[in-house]
Amino acid sequence: MEKKKNLSYICYLDLLGTKALATSDGYTYVNNLRIFHSVIIKKCETYKIVKCFAFSDCAYIECYNLRVLCLFVSELRRELLKDNIFFNAAITTGSLGERETIKKRQCLINFENKDVVMAYSLQVNFSGIGIFVDSNLWNKPQISDLLMESKYVSINSKGEFVFLSYKDLKLSISGKEVFNPILHMFLETYTKNLRASRYYVSLTYSLLTELWNTSDETTRIELLKSYLDFLMCIGENQIKMDLVLMVINLICQLDSSFDLECKLDNISLFFDEIYNHFPSVITLNNLNQFSCELISDTASLMLSRYITRRILNKCNYSIPLDQNP
Repeated sequence: MEKKKNLSYICYLDLLGTKALATSDGYTYVNNLRIFHSVIIKKCETYKIVKCFAFSDCAYIECYNLRVLCLFVSELRRELLKDNIFFNAAITTGSLGERETIKKRQCLINFENKDVVMAYSLQVNFSGIGIFVDSNLWNKPQISDLLMESKYVSINSKGEFVFLSYKDLKLSISGKEVFNPILHMFLETYTKNLRASRYYVSLTYSLLTELWNTSDETTRIELLKSYLDFLMCIGENQIKMDLVLMVINLICQLDSSFDLECKLDNISLFFDEIYNHFPSVITLNNLNQFSCELISDTASLMLSRYITRRILNKCNYSIPLDQNP
């Protein structure tokens, strides 16, 4: 009888932007790799049961403990974020099946399991700054408290930007100070390469979600203003409207009120701020054009009621919002 293999988990990660740095800023390129390798060594000393094979700007990682693997990768990301070093990664079930050949002046490592191809494929198809967690791991109880919903942007066969949902690991970052620098880098990349800038959507969404959940109303308004001011700087195109809708949906999603009128009262302050920045987006004419992937039925209803309330207030006329026609 064939011996049953022990279940294990693997991750493949790749630093973003190193190719561009290699031709434009050699000093930062070398320094980023040095920091990357240094932090990996540090984490390996902390998590001794993790196997990590790092080379150049990427790494394959394996651990039989899923939670430990997730903590390793999450802490690695958090440390690198301090130096504005970003990566995208994918975590799935499997093992590397590494085979080492070490000779004088030679160190060859072959990964012989097909699981490696799966991890690589998930990572390559994930166009975001973050950690893509394979759907077959979502129900694992040992990491349920580490997961969060997020979004990233893919490009379809027509060359259009498409927002997709996925599950990432929580960033566990406190303090709004980190938000503006991320937006600045988003904008800088946008001015150079629109396709490359889409990678920042996932990080922005995840970070805004975490900070929103841990902030008071005043800080939330500051976060929203920073985000909207950033959007004011980019050109008029579909991605701009999509990013406005994304934050509208997020605001509705994160308010826990069950009663819809109470929910509308809670979020109207934030909707006012969005309307002041982008009155052309928040109109009744636009509602039927919104992508269901970007805005939920509840968010669409809240937006419709908000617009209706504004119209009625201008006319000094009101009707109960919970009353059916």
